[in-house]
Amino acid sequence: MRRIFLLFLAVSWSLHSIAQLKIQDSISLAPIAGANVYSDSGTLLGMSDMEGIIQLDSLKAIPSKDVLINHIAYKNIELSFADFKKAKVILLAPRQIPIEEIGIVDRSKFDYVVLKGYFRNYETYNNRSRYLYDGIVSHYIPINKTKGKPRTQIHQYRIYANDVANEELRDTQGELFYFKPMLSPMQKKSIVARVAEEGKLIKSGDRLILEREGRQAGYAQLGSDGNMQVFYNLVSPGTVRSISFFRLKAELYKSIILHTYRGKNLSDPDIADLNSAVVTVSAAFKRQKKYGLVPRDYSHEFYVMERSFITNEEFKALKPELNRSSFLEEKSDYNTPFWEDLDRFDIPSLIRSISSKIGQELKLK
Repeated sequence: MRRIFLLFLAVSWSLHSIAQLKIQDSISLAPIAGANVYSDSGTLLGMSDMEGIIQLDSLKAIPSKDVLINHIAYKNIELSFADFKKAKVILLAPRQIPIEEIGIVDRSKFDYVVLKGYFRNYETYNNRSRYLYDGIVSHYIPINKTKGKPRTQIHQYRIYANDVANEELRDTQGELFYFKPMLSPMQKKSIVARVAEEGKLIKSGDRLILEREGRQAGYAQLGSDGNMQVFYNLVSPGTVRSISFFRLKAELYKSIILHTYRGKNLSDPDIADLNSAVVTVSAAFKRQKKYGLVPRDYSHEFYVMERSFITNEEFKALKPELNRSSFLEEKSDYNTPFWEDLDRFDIPSLIRSISSKIGQELKLK
């Protein structure tokens, strides 16, 4: 009996000794899921879980003087790694989202919503920057039971590339798995609606839990700014998804989707009310045995700047101008310095650890 008691004490002590901190909303103090933590070299160190928790023990060996915390619904915050490790709670301030919109409209009279905004994508290969590209794009999304798939119109963009990383990728993965820069596809339905078709939506306090395959995969909740926040994790924490495709093997460690919407309908947000979206993927790929699994990470961000509605006739007139593919040519194509207008929409700036690579390992194409 005494041994059992001592074992209980040892387990309890070990659980309480695990170092962790919590990311919270500075106004509501609600936990924030999906907050990315980057090192001063631009490496993704970790991400807060559904309860806003980041485990610190896994970060002990990271050689970094500073860290930056980033989330699409909040302002970036940068602090020293020492202060980060000491903190128990870190508060993030909500973004203000001044989206330009047409006045009140009767949506039932329209067939498409047009979400025009700023996109920014960052890719790494073998822990080195591979691509950084951003620009202005319009997404044409069918609404009101209009048939068809969402289409895009890429207005302008700039692209930075690391030729050394790309050459290594070609040598180790082959041309077939080179994967050119591309925009993350837009869906006709919200994440909540898609999960509801295959899983369950469960009310839990102020949150709507998104349950899939018998596990809590995410949630929808209202932020202190009055906008809806949706968090969804395709991979269960602490697990790995293995994927095989021809001669390519992959391990998926993390696949996070974060969306923010106008409105308060947690169980059925309208894709037309989307404010921002980000997809973060952390994986490793192996094509040749001698190279083993090579890490490959992606981050795709989109921030709505203008929202409008058009009819099917207007869409047909615009159709010749729309892009047939979401892939980008590896050559910048812009006519205005669009990146200088981001502050007006309170779009988070590129983190310093990544922007410092521009002109060094990342060259403008």
